[in-house]
Amino acid sequence: MALFRRNAHEPTDVTAEVAVLAREIFAERGVETTLQQTDDPSEPMLVAIDGTRFPLFNLVALCRSAPVRERRAIVEAHADRLLRTLEESDDSQLTEPEVRSRIRSRLLNASALTALGGLSYARDFSPGLIQVLCLDSPDAVRILQTSTLEDLPLPVEELFRQGQRNTNDESIESRDNIGGNAWMLSGESLFIASKLADMQTLIESTIGPAPHGVVVGVPERSSLLYTVISGPESVEDITQLLRVVDNIAFGEPEPVGGVVSSGIYYCVDGIVELVGGRSNQTEALAIDGSSGRFGELLASF
Repeated sequence: MALFRRNAHEPTDVTAEVAVLAREIFAERGVETTLQQTDDPSEPMLVAIDGTRFPLFNLVALCRSAPVRERRAIVEAHADRLLRTLEESDDSQLTEPEVRSRIRSRLLNASALTALGGLSYARDFSPGLIQVLCLDSPDAVRILQTSTLEDLPLPVEELFRQGQRNTNDESIESRDNIGGNAWMLSGESLFIASKLADMQTLIESTIGPAPHGVVVGVPERSSLLYTVISGPESVEDITQLLRVVDNIAFGEPEPVGGVVSSGIYYCVDGIVELVGGRSNQTEALAIDGSSGRFGELLASF
């Protein structure tokens, strides 16, 4: 399960309610847990006696917008899905074709390292983002722990390569204009934002020619926003893109699954640079064209 979010004020009553409900429902199913706080008080998790972690952030996000009367059913369905996945998972029995079919590469907010633990194999991708591996199944997407990789019949390098190929193949169901020459790709898949890790493939298959590169935002897991750079006029499109990304990341309701990144990234020739976002000091939105390939591009206009 993914656990990542922005720094925002979470209604503590909903968080507390979900934590109590989840402990009770897991106990009813024979799994005793303790409540563990993370660095963010609004992101508690349950930890079973055997050390299995059950992050609650996705569940809190689901329950926040649901009527109180429906929350128990939501928590029950979530718990049943997680426990069913755990019961069915025996990674040491997976064949190479099964692994190749189910493995996915996924981008997460870097805060997931602290919250999830057990991800020492995770790769730094770009400021604020890490790349991890998941096993996809009909009921759930499971982020792989470092210890699990030893049971799989492929080396880590090949897992990342095959995982990204599969992520590249995930279906995009809509392409919507968000103002000017800025666009949003979205769908039901949990891996659309993770296509950022191989933008050249996405450019060739979906976006179209981008000789000067693209600026991309991935505020939540099932969407990727972009604008193709064409010249000085693109600054207005980049500004619009940043506004929309920020609105999704910091607006209400918060995306289910949490925020992947509230920043925007310049992608060209396989390079990904963080070039804009909300200032930590002033909270103002800003685009940074002072350095890197992005700075060189702006200076050339």
